[in-house]
Amino acid sequence: MKNDYFENQANDSVKRKHVRILNSSKYLSAFLDEGEAFYVGLLYEDYINSPYLDKYGLPKDFVDDATFIPKARKSASKNNVNGKFVRKQPEEKVTNTKHIEYTTKDGTHVSYYRDFHIYAKVLLHKYNMQFTFKTNIHGQKIVVSSTPLVYINDIENNMKNTHVINLFCEIFNDFEIFTSKLEPAIHFNKRFDMELLPKGTLNEAENFDEVVRISSHYVKDNQEQKAFQKRLHILKEYEPDIRGKGPNNFFGYIVFGFSNLDIILLETMYSENATYVFKLSDYETNIIRDKQSVQREKLMIERFYHDANWETRIRRFLNKRIKSSEGNITHV
Repeated sequence: MKNDYFENQANDSVKRKHVRILNSSKYLSAFLDEGEAFYVGLLYEDYINSPYLDKYGLPKDFVDDATFIPKARKSASKNNVNGKFVRKQPEEKVTNTKHIEYTTKDGTHVSYYRDFHIYAKVLLHKYNMQFTFKTNIHGQKIVVSSTPLVYINDIENNMKNTHVINLFCEIFNDFEIFTSKLEPAIHFNKRFDMELLPKGTLNEAENFDEVVRISSHYVKDNQEQKAFQKRLHILKEYEPDIRGKGPNNFFGYIVFGFSNLDIILLETMYSENATYVFKLSDYETNIIRDKQSVQREKLMIERFYHDANWETRIRRFLNKRIKSSEGNITHV
């Protein structure tokens, strides 16, 4: 799930706080249906920006279908290669005898055997999960878990899914969920049905303030609220009209229309997600019904993650769209 983790990546070794997921189910439930197959991965453009590729022995050149396994460096990657061991239940201790040998400062040679009484351990899992380079049907270069996973909220699947997510988090401090067809999964679930959004354009001061006020009911984290307001200020410059709330459980999304650019843009109040762009005619004629229709009918034309490059990418896209629309005007 895309986060603001890329900030200060140049000072990564000093400032970067690594993410660790304890239970994957609560994250996956927002993207997937029970029993649905999926992949954990990242866009190649984010993969290649990691400062840890050399440390984990990961390739930098993209070759479709190339498969590789990260070197064992920290807990998740060590467990991946060497296996994760836990105390045997019920607990029991075993004797481990070690030969100790050394030479003292005065040259005396010391050699003896010592017994250590330790808890017996058993192998919990050893997945040896590999990564694979893939290009999906949208032409996106991605790196994903080499084998598909399954979202089932039981002990075995949850343990494996959590492990793979943490493997990506250890190396990249980030992860994305992709469908079985290697398409980006879309975050569904929560709604704010009772709210009435203002009518008009976002650049009108009263409308802007009202959208911010409404978002404050749902976004309590101060940093997350500031991030949303920053995104709104950028979108406000392009004078979109406020169309309403996102359809069919889009996670806290507000719909903005750019009729002159022939697009609909969905922006969420919540960070660590993405901005979705649809063609205006597709959105209005199909009225997106559910996740499956979005994926099946290929209605989404762009998606911009909430990362450090969001502003650059969204401005580039909108400015290009404006330039293209101006070029299509016929002067009489």
